[in-house]
Amino acid sequence: MSGIWRISFESPLASKGHQSVSSSAARRKRTSSCLKRATHLRILFRSKLKGEQAVTFFTGIFAFQLWTVLPCIVIGYLLGNIQTAVIVSRAYYHDDVRNHGSGNAGSTNMVRVYGYGPGAITFAGDSIKALLGVLAGQLLCGQVGGYLAGFFVVVGHCWPMFLGFRGGKGVASSYAIAILSFPLGALAAIAIGGAILLINKKMSIMSLAAMLLFFIATLVFQLHNLPLIVLAGLLTIVVFVRHAENIQRLIHGEEQRLRKEGM
Repeated sequence: MSGIWRISFESPLASKGHQSVSSSAARRKRTSSCLKRATHLRILFRSKLKGEQAVTFFTGIFAFQLWTVLPCIVIGYLLGNIQTAVIVSRAYYHDDVRNHGSGNAGSTNMVRVYGYGPGAITFAGDSIKALLGVLAGQLLCGQVGGYLAGFFVVVGHCWPMFLGFRGGKGVASSYAIAILSFPLGALAAIAIGGAILLINKKMSIMSLAAMLLFFIATLVFQLHNLPLIVLAGLLTIVVFVRHAENIQRLIHGEEQRLRKEGM
């Protein structure tokens, strides 16, 4: 059945015209400032056979004013541009880690090039900036704002504007966001990923497995929390995209194990 999709916005006051003034006032008090001017996103499908039908879709998720969500996006992206690996390698080794190893500004490449100590510092720094992004987003726009800011921390980390869009793969930052958003699911996924790492010594498999398991955990145990499911799905997609070369090497049996160069 062919048709044409059309998106329209309907004011919640228009669809709830028979509600009392007192009820509306009480609801407004419970609503966060981000949702005061919310609109219901409705998708209308026009079919030759059935005519025009309206289906409510993602009510409230996209119900933000641009001026409200833009700071979350900007703050998250700018925090993501802070590349711990580049800062540490330039400060202590007078070099750029991106010129060595895999060319990525991440903790795994830091381990390969400089050792486990610098790698751990990088992992901690990338995790902290993600936590700060989520907290800043929550202060500005509640839970969804935190998710949005956290996601753009990962985007900024992977594609930093101020460093030629050459960043890391977003794993440490994604782990931190996952733990803050759904602790039990994230810790379980990371633990299973860690067990996989102990067996095959390949960090890429751990990263991919942990993020995929986290996404599955949100689908199973957080089905009511649609924003979290969307966040987990987007983070997983970004991590998989950034590991495209690793996936190719895994397929061909050429992926290296985690170790310092020369060991």
